[in-house]
Amino acid sequence: MAEARSAEMPDLDMSKGRKCTDFLFLILFAAFWVGMLIASGIGWAEGDPRVLIYGLDYKGNVCGKDNGSPGNMDLGDFKFQYWPNTNQLFSGAQLQSQVQVAFKFDEAKSICLSHCPSLPNITNTSDTNVTVPFVCDYPEDINALEMTMEQWKAANYDYYASLNETLKNSSLALQGPCYPVTLASRSQYWSCQYYGSYDKSVTDAWDAMGGASLAENAEAEIEQKIQDFLKDPVKILERYVADVGIAWKVEVVCGLVVPIVACFLMLYLMRFFVRPLTYLTLLLVNVAALGATLFAFAKAGWIGDDELNPFTGEGEQSAEGQLTAADGGDLDAAEDNQTVMKAIAVMMVVVTGLIFLFTIAMLSKIKVGIAVLKVSLKAVVANPTTVFFPLLPVFLIIALVVYAAVTAVYLFSAGDIERNVCPEGQDDDCGWNVNLNDDLKKMLVYVFFGFLWSLYFIIGVSYVTLAGVYGEYYFRRGEAGSMPLKSSLGRTGRYHLGSVALGSFIIALVEFVRVVVHYMKSKAESTSKSVNAGTANQIVTKLFCFVQCCLCLLDMIIKYITRQAYIVIALTGASYCSASRKVFKILTSNVLQVAAVNVIGDAILFLGKLAVAFGCAVLAYAWLDSETYDTGDEAVSSPILPVLLVFILAYGIATGIFGVAEMAVDTVLMAYLMDADKNGGVAVNAPPELNASLDDLKHAANAFSAPPVSQPAANQAPGATAI
Repeated sequence: MAEARSAEMPDLDMSKGRKCTDFLFLILFAAFWVGMLIASGIGWAEGDPRVLIYGLDYKGNVCGKDNGSPGNMDLGDFKFQYWPNTNQLFSGAQLQSQVQVAFKFDEAKSICLSHCPSLPNITNTSDTNVTVPFVCDYPEDINALEMTMEQWKAANYDYYASLNETLKNSSLALQGPCYPVTLASRSQYWSCQYYGSYDKSVTDAWDAMGGASLAENAEAEIEQKIQDFLKDPVKILERYVADVGIAWKVEVVCGLVVPIVACFLMLYLMRFFVRPLTYLTLLLVNVAALGATLFAFAKAGWIGDDELNPFTGEGEQSAEGQLTAADGGDLDAAEDNQTVMKAIAVMMVVVTGLIFLFTIAMLSKIKVGIAVLKVSLKAVVANPTTVFFPLLPVFLIIALVVYAAVTAVYLFSAGDIERNVCPEGQDDDCGWNVNLNDDLKKMLVYVFFGFLWSLYFIIGVSYVTLAGVYGEYYFRRGEAGSMPLKSSLGRTGRYHLGSVALGSFIIALVEFVRVVVHYMKSKAESTSKSVNAGTANQIVTKLFCFVQCCLCLLDMIIKYITRQAYIVIALTGASYCSASRKVFKILTSNVLQVAAVNVIGDAILFLGKLAVAFGCAVLAYAWLDSETYDTGDEAVSSPILPVLLVFILAYGIATGIFGVAEMAVDTVLMAYLMDADKNGGVAVNAPPELNASLDDLKHAANAFSAPPVSQPAANQAPGATAI
């Protein structure tokens, strides 16, 4: 056959007469991936995520890394960033507060240490023989000093006594190379955070040495500036990334293993217990949502006394039982976890209420949905290999997510390490920073769109493959063919990857535009909150909200049409545009019938996804709330991101696995409608169980838009009419 087939009925030989469809878009997709590989290669070659995590020292070296340039130092064991000159921090903070200069914390001089320096343990406050501890620059910077990095580390970074008089005087003037340790600090997110107040014994000894005057009343402001620095969105993201790494066991077990086992178990049991499992699913979703809501209320401090503490670490508690920064508590990664949990609690109330109302609305139609689901699950049981097929796209999606995330991190860290220009009033040692150029920003955007396109391409291939299996099952009147999954996957790969590339491109384009509009809306909102914002900016913000709603609706419509078009492509071998036209015609002729079956069948499976995702998230939160992840080296700063990641992973896996049954429902229904449409309202190939179920639906809804469907004769052979 010289041309791609039109959207007519298939032959029992599903490969007969097919031809490659939309091949141009397959070439475009392959070319786009060549660009993706080039972009990722540039990122992997030039980027280093440790720049984002550990920070840079005063020589431009990356802490925690064996640096080749510019300092050419091995800092693999020196991961903690420390700011030794408290006067520089205080003067910069003052300039910022006086709006004289936009002081950035990474503009202060910093050094990489293996552990945070400590103050001397003084039990007798009247002791006059207190020695001032120092943190000195790297020993290699002092020509006359013969000291290795290990010796420097063993000496607690202090070689002040070995300096000549000139360098000692320079240090006493707070010009380096040594700086006094006058404030206590502790390791916090790969940096040393100051806390408390000046140690009087040390400052007295410093004054006796003739040291420069320390900034008075600087402790609180310095501590606040460090906390503000650690509260920066990028720093919070870095700590959240650390939480994900620390809690990897929870994520693997609760985000990968448990949802896979739970989904397969539910699908297996549904074969035999569709009715009780359906009602049990409804109950579990409501109970899980209610439990998550109560848990959020408890962590928000509205129920009981198990609220999240905004400080971590040891220290005395206030009268309200909270650690304070002055007592040695450190800021948590979520910035204000209780505030976050209160917002989550309010959101969970809304979600739980909607789930409850949705459940009540479904009860009257649940019997019809169960009947349709039974027929579709019989198709799944008749083709057992399809139950395991979603593992392939799931793992491909996981690999894609990892690839895109790693590429983005490397590209983000691939900027040039450049010395900061010191603001007026600061010395000439203002640290280094990573500057992201325009080319790298464009590559990040390119990789993001490629991620969206590839994600929906993988999903589309799985849709067409499964639709081919269940379509063949339908037109054989409930009889499975020989190796149907292999045959369907072969047809998809040989003939229809171009159509999948076109459909996934359209979806990805709409998703990308939604992200861009959301970004522009955020910018407009930040502008409208400024002092000089006028009515025009507020109107623009409202306009963006309207555009977002329209794009969301368009996205839902296109995704649904594309999914149904994939089914028609699998059944008939049509191109994407031809299949979409056929879908539109069928849907407009059978609106109520399609809506009833899809809403009921898909809703039951959707609730099953929620049950798995909520259950895994609650299990992960309970695990992270245990002593293992609350204290010690494996303590997480905030459980929010690991739990969110578990929920996303579990829901994604459940979507892939339950998508098998969803695709069976959609495919069998679409095949039935095409069969009836082709044969004058008579679905001659439909399995008897399907006709019986849809007759029940017709009597229950009493709203078929199509003419009454006649039943084929019991002895009529499959495919009796010309197809």
